[in-house]
Amino acid sequence: MQDLRDSVTADVAAERLDRSPHELRRLLRAGQVCAHRRAGRWFVPMSEVRRLQRLAQPVGRPFSPGSAWALLAMLAGDDPTGLSAPRRSQLRRHLRDADGHELAARLGRRATRRLVYAHPSMLGALAADPRVVLTGLAAAEHAGARLVGADDDEVEGYVAESDIAGLYAAYGLVDAETVANVVLRVVDDAAQVPRRSGMVAAPVVGLDLWESGDARACEEGQGLFTAAVEAFRAR
Repeated sequence: MQDLRDSVTADVAAERLDRSPHELRRLLRAGQVCAHRRAGRWFVPMSEVRRLQRLAQPVGRPFSPGSAWALLAMLAGDDPTGLSAPRRSQLRRHLRDADGHELAARLGRRATRRLVYAHPSMLGALAADPRVVLTGLAAAEHAGARLVGADDDEVEGYVAESDIAGLYAAYGLVDAETVANVVLRVVDDAAQVPRRSGMVAAPVVGLDLWESGDARACEEGQGLFTAAVEAFRAR
């Protein structure tokens, strides 16, 4: 569970992140930074600030969501559909040649993030809902990370934009302002998310853990993602 009461204004967050207020507002609009609005001002939880401080800034333009998921599908050993032969070749070249840190940093636009609160009694049912593709700590051990699975006080998963309203209604979800026990990673089409047994595939789990802001999870996530890149290059 994340305590969001320790928050700073967007301008202070931008200063601590060594980014311009304009750039931080762009990330807010893109759903890559979670924040809440009070009295007409945006406040960014310090947990988000610490998470962003650990992220590498992309060198070059971030991949579009479609390209990001095609790359991640390739890393997972799947064959992404709908790609032209030249684009497929180009993405394979990125996977063969790009530095792992650089590659991970350019995949940030694959989804938008929402920090949400659900009554603890609803978390088990939410995690079991087929519309939610679990990731993060809940999927870490399944993906091969040396981390204990998440307690039953937090859910993290990928969901389709079209399913958001239904999930909010079914489980009484609300956008978090003080505490968050659900992280929703929202995508246009959940079918593009590579998965294994109801959880996202190992390269995606690794990337999500790497971006989590928790030191141990970051280390394990980096290892998972790097191993997937090395396995792809060895094929």
